[in-house]
Amino acid sequence: MPVLATKRPPGYWRKYQQFLMSDRKIIHVFDQPETYGIAVVCGKISGDFEGLDADCKYDLSGTLMNRFCAAIRAGDSGLLRRLVIASTRNGGYHIYYRCPDVGRNLILAQRPSTPEEADHSPQQTGQEPLGNPVKRGNYYCPSDKWLSVCLQ
Repeated sequence: MPVLATKRPPGYWRKYQQFLMSDRKIIHVFDQPETYGIAVVCGKISGDFEGLDADCKYDLSGTLMNRFCAAIRAGDSGLLRRLVIASTRNGGYHIYYRCPDVGRNLILAQRPSTPEEADHSPQQTGQEPLGNPVKRGNYYCPSDKWLSVCLQ
């Protein structure tokens, strides 16, 4: 589906969790001047596509992706080569894969807010450096920076 520069679809998109766009509709929506990028609808409609968001801007250590990739290698040495990883415009990563076990969106890791973050957003108690395996929503796909392997 098309997305605006805000990474949000220009209109109602939830129906596409159940129905594919026609070729004619695809041509129409991607021919609009406000279309900035593409998002994939996750879940059954996309063949169980799922995405994981690594928000490195919330990683105070600067080692989140290296530790994440090391954990993947330790669990299954061949898995990392089969993942598609894209860098995001905010310095993070999206990890794309297919998973037949479609469940809810989850937060996989969270750290407490720093004092500065708490002053800026008192209602937010933590930051999510690794979260949201998106299973039922849509996932913005940064089209210009695809990576095929994780950081060394």
